[in-house]
Amino acid sequence: MAFLNNVHDWLDYETKRPQGDDLFVLAPEAATFAIEYTVHGLGDLIALEAAVDTALSNAAFIWSQELAPYLAIAVFTCAAKQITGVVDIEVTITGLPERQLAEHQYAVLTGITATMVDANV
Repeated sequence: MAFLNNVHDWLDYETKRPQGDDLFVLAPEAATFAIEYTVHGLGDLIALEAAVDTALSNAAFIWSQELAPYLAIAVFTCAAKQITGVVDIEVTITGLPERQLAEHQYAVLTGITATMVDANV
């Protein structure tokens, strides 16, 4: 919070900014979300689940590094479909009212829940 106060003070309206410009300095806020997915897969479904979990976690990481991201489900489906053995995947993002975060928010993945379905059946 001290950093935000320093930014606000440095941009003092009497010395640094033209009169009438409004300045708001907001602290970044974590917006937590979880992923639920169903994979139709081939081969060792336990190993496949671990690989998909890792791919989805890695795909979500970028959103923790920027403010106001749009959480696109296609990022997850594309990451999972790169894995050998994934025939299809359905992804749901839970825990957020909207997938477009506010200007001061960043996304934090809190959990992944998997349902694995053998595509041979």
